[in-house]
Amino acid sequence: MTSDMNTSTKILIVLATIVGFALVLANTRVGVFLVFDVVGGSTDNLVTDTSTGPLSTSRSILADSRFSLPPELEQPSGIVVDESTVYISTDQAELFVLDRQFILKEPKSDLIGGILLLKQGSLEAITLVDEQVVGIGEIGVIGVWARAANHWERLEDLPLPESLSNSEFTGVCMNGMGRWATTDGAQELFNLDDGSEHSISYGSFAKPDGDLTQLMISGVDCNEDNFYLITENFTSIIVLDLDFRVMEVIGIDAGEASDIAIHNLSAYVTVDHNLFDDRPPVYRYELSQ
Repeated sequence: MTSDMNTSTKILIVLATIVGFALVLANTRVGVFLVFDVVGGSTDNLVTDTSTGPLSTSRSILADSRFSLPPELEQPSGIVVDESTVYISTDQAELFVLDRQFILKEPKSDLIGGILLLKQGSLEAITLVDEQVVGIGEIGVIGVWARAANHWERLEDLPLPESLSNSEFTGVCMNGMGRWATTDGAQELFNLDDGSEHSISYGSFAKPDGDLTQLMISGVDCNEDNFYLITENFTSIIVLDLDFRVMEVIGIDAGEASDIAIHNLSAYVTVDHNLFDDRPPVYRYELSQ
């Protein structure tokens, strides 16, 4: 009898250990790092030197300012900047609201519920429309959140056009022509209103021996004059006119960029990192120089 009890106790201990380990892997930053970066293979150490990529640059500029982020803000994936506020989303589907000095204005909000493993990388980009946060990524819809009393509340999702329903987006923006999105490919911009694809014309900026499929687009912003793409590798800001023709390719020093926000001809660029990297700042570039 005692032997049977000892065996049962050992089995329970083993099961509890397995369950505990599974929870660590599924719902902690360390566990998610182990799953994606160690077991799954890291995407770190991308080539960020613009000159080695498939595009010729118009110019290269250095950041005029760098803004440190709060220590609890890890792996920024999306950024929006307006007159008084900065909104940053993370790979864990969190939203941080900061002032223009990048100091927290309110507690972080979880935009998507569930275990961390399933949320990781699901929300890749945000924009601001009528004081509501609009987000896309791998969630299969256009998510919409409104400010509530002490958090951001998810409203009814907007459906994606059928032709884009299985896309994995990296950037989103809105101008008078509609809502726009990027994937990590560098060939098209996508209209989220009607599902149309618009080919990017690189013209003479494409090197004769360059391979545009190497470019990884990690974000976009737009206004009534231009689209601004940011590349994660061969790091650059690609400026398009409203006919999707490349006007400039600007080399920058931000590293593995994750998103871009344009405000008053300044570009704010977030940088990705893994769990144990030093936390990179947000870089600001004056594009009018």
